[in-house]
Amino acid sequence: MIPLSRLALFVALVFLTAAAVPAHPVLAQRATAQQKQMEAQRAALYDYANKGVVAQDKGDLDAAMKNYTMFLQSGMLDPQDPTVAFVYHNRGLIWSQWKEYDKALMDYTQALNQNPNLEQTYLNRGLIWTEKEEYGKALSDLSRAIELKPDYGKAYAERGRVHRIQLKFRQAADDYTMALKFLPNDPQMYYNRGVAYLNYGDEDKAIADFSRAIKLDPEFAEAYQHRGEAWSKKNKKSEAINDFAKARELKKY
Repeated sequence: MIPLSRLALFVALVFLTAAAVPAHPVLAQRATAQQKQMEAQRAALYDYANKGVVAQDKGDLDAAMKNYTMFLQSGMLDPQDPTVAFVYHNRGLIWSQWKEYDKALMDYTQALNQNPNLEQTYLNRGLIWTEKEEYGKALSDLSRAIELKPDYGKAYAERGRVHRIQLKFRQAADDYTMALKFLPNDPQMYYNRGVAYLNYGDEDKAIADFSRAIKLDPEFAEAYQHRGEAWSKKNKKSEAINDFAKARELKKY
């Protein structure tokens, strides 16, 4: 499952007020009527965006999708309005949850066309590229997310995952090390780095990381399993047997 994060959308309605200028009474009435009509249309338009956010927060993805799509297909959007990018991003999240990855990519790309500084959108698009095994594109997006937000632990973690898939274990370990600077209490990060260390032959560092993961999560079966493998490579048979037994015990539940 792709861990997926969502931008919060805050929509402020701002309407222009007409300047006080002399005008023919009939023309002034018509202008006022047109202005009120435009304001009503604009309020209705942003109501779709807000309803979409509320529905998405409640987990009603069908309603959120409907409202976001009504907003985006209104034909009244200002390309400079940051709300447009946020709505594309949020709709992309729904497509991702529905595993409609091509549609998610389209919406994330539209969001970035509107606003190229959305680090969460680069992260999410990178996750989709990873799912589609487009690893070069994934690395590009994840690296861009890190450029925009140098303390983005999740982006380092996901880039590490791509390196690990590509069997680039030293690069993976480096990214997990960066991730741990910002996610210091995440047992999964220690486990992931431990796997990277184990795969390039540093059993001592692997054991240290698996032990840290177990300390943070005593029921982490895979950490016991891999620590057992590391002990086995060091010919520590007793320690290996104990860890394998603990892993089997935890996997029963």
